Amino acid sequence: MKPTEIAQARSRSYQLLSRLFLQGVTPEILSMVQAAPELAAALPDPVDFDELAAVHYQLFGMNVFPYESIFLDDSGLLGGRVTDGVIRSYGRFGFTADTAVDSA
Repeated sequence: MKPTEIAQARSRSYQLLSRLFLQGVTPEILSMVQAAPELAAALPDPVDFDELAAVHYQLFGMNVFPYESIFLDDSGLLGGRVTDGVIRSYGRFGFTADTAVDSA
């Protein structure tokens, strides 16, 4: 496969994954999901779009905040030992997190 073909295939894959993340399995993209054996294996038989929409909402629509410490720190607050551990992990891979608080 040529590099441009690989890039195009990746682009289509990322587009499908982003649609699945944002919308879940819809009738419009069902055929694309079925064409990917790894994804098709996770589909129920028969496909019930109402049930799939409910599962998608349960996973992604419940306003779960992207702050690990809220869930893992005993205090239930932002920051603390859990956040410090994440920042150290980032640092091991060369990423420096901006921890400044925006007061605007």
